[in-house]
Amino acid sequence: RLQREGTESDIERILINFEKLKSRLGEIHDSKIRLEQDLKKQALDNREIDKKMNSIKPDLLQLRKIRDQYLVWLNHKGVRQKRINDWLGINNETVDTYLVNEEDRKS
Repeated sequence: RLQREGTESDIERILINFEKLKSRLGEIHDSKIRLEQDLKKQALDNREIDKKMNSIKPDLLQLRKIRDQYLVWLNHKGVRQKRINDWLGINNETVDTYLVNEEDRKS
C-alpha cells in the first residue's frame, strides 16, 4: 500500500510543491490585476492627450493660415524663397512644408 501512495517524503515534496504553485498562482493573479489597472490608466491618459490635441487643432490651423498669409505677403514684396527658407530654418534637402500652394491660398 505505501508503494502505491508513495513514500512520506514524496507526499511531503508534493505538498510543498502544491503550496509553491498556489503561491505563484496568487502572485500571477495579483500581477494580472495590476496590469489591468495600469492598462486602464494608460487608456485614460491617452484619451486625455487626444482631447488636448484635438482642442489645439483649430489654433494650429489658424496659425498656419496666418503664417501662409505672411509668406504670400513676403513673396509679393519680392523676398526670395531662399531667404524665407533661411529665416524659417529650412535647408534645401528637407521637404519644404512652408511653401504655399496655390490651392492653399484659395481655401
